[in-house]
Amino acid sequence: REPNEDLAEQMRKTIEKRAKEEEEMRQAKVERLQEKLAAMERGKQATQAEADEVGKKKVEREDFEQRQEELAKRRKAQEALKKEWVKAQVAQRKAAIAEIKRQREKLTVR
Repeated sequence: REPNEDLAEQMRKTIEKRAKEEEEMRQAKVERLQEKLAAMERGKQATQAEADEVGKKKVEREDFEQRQEELAKRRKAQEALKKEWVKAQVAQRKAAIAEIKRQREKLTVR
């Protein structure tokens, strides 16, 4: 072999070795990026799950607040009805007492 052939062979091997190393580095980089992407996707899913949970709690809180408001309105309405009922009872008693007085007066007049 001539020295030029040996040099060419050595350069070819060096170039192939370097190309192989670069390909391995590229492959490792791709794998790291894929892992990073997968981790981001898991994080995104976890974040979405957390957001869904927060949204669910918000809806539950809003439902609870709405029920509390409805209960307060119902209580208020019941109190108003009770006041009306008490007024009616008082008026009925007064009317009964007045009727009794009239009956007494009729009896005493005779």
